[in-house]
Amino acid sequence: MAWWTKAVLLGLMSLGCVALAGAQPAGAVFEVRRAETKPAEGLVEAVVEGGTTKVYLHKEAALTAADVAGAKATVDGKNKPAVEISFTPAGKKKLVKVTTEHEGKPLAILVNGKVLAAPIVRDPITDKALITGAYTAQQAEKLAQAIRPN
Repeated sequence: MAWWTKAVLLGLMSLGCVALAGAQPAGAVFEVRRAETKPAEGLVEAVVEGGTTKVYLHKEAALTAADVAGAKATVDGKNKPAVEISFTPAGKKKLVKVTTEHEGKPLAILVNGKVLAAPIVRDPITDKALITGAYTAQQAEKLAQAIRPN
């Protein structure tokens, strides 16, 4: 099985992958946060961009731009535009930890404080992540540029 079919932290079985309305500026703030589907004390309500899906975010980021080694536009298993994110060694450790501990729950992908997607973690992820959604190749490239370390 290809890594991207198993390691879709940010993709295929999501609560809400989204069409990107506009370009994300280079050097944008990228975060991955644990999220919940129901409100609770200490969580912050957010709406996934482009829809009405609500998630409830933990305040601390599980992964940040500092954990990203690279990001590039690519295609998913269905030949649709996607963004592949690779992580630093420390980022990989965090990725394994958060996807193991938060399995069955959503992780929110934020750029500049906006929730772009909140997919459910289906399996622990040990290497790379793939963001899929209803966007063009050009939008995938702009998102990859926004996520890439400076």
